[in-house]
Amino acid sequence: MIALSLAEIAEAVGGELRLAGSDSAETVVDGHGGVVLPGFVDGHLHMAQWALARRRLDVGAATSARHLVDLLVRSGLTGDVRAQGFRGALWPDAPHKDMLEAALPGVSVAVTSMDLHTVWLSPALLRELGIDHPTGVFRDHDAIAIAGAVLGAIAVSRRPKRS
Repeated sequence: MIALSLAEIAEAVGGELRLAGSDSAETVVDGHGGVVLPGFVDGHLHMAQWALARRRLDVGAATSARHLVDLLVRSGLTGDVRAQGFRGALWPDAPHKDMLEAALPGVSVAVTSMDLHTVWLSPALLRELGIDHPTGVFRDHDAIAIAGAVLGAIAVSRRPKRS
């Protein structure tokens, strides 16, 4: 296996990689019939999300939506429940707001996936936000918007009251 950065590759033409650089402009790498794929190079950190995640229940061990709900119940948390870290792509069951309501009736629950691209809300939190949604599960751009709305709702609910 040969690892090259994009800065090192000048072009990929006809099955050959030509390397960039003043003394290696004509260097050709023989891939021996292999496939060139971009690697995942993403060394950034979302500081606000990292800080918030430290204050949320870690549910990364959940092996199903039902298991995640059990983890929430066993945590003993009441009031506003915030959790993060699930990886639901391979779960045998789909998350749904009714699962949260059955286990934690009337509790405001928001669960964010490990990659921040899915947010699962309880009916209580959906009502608080004024959102009508069939499942309570938001993905991708909708998840980002909902996560912002949840943060806004928390900020408003915790704002000091003035007399």
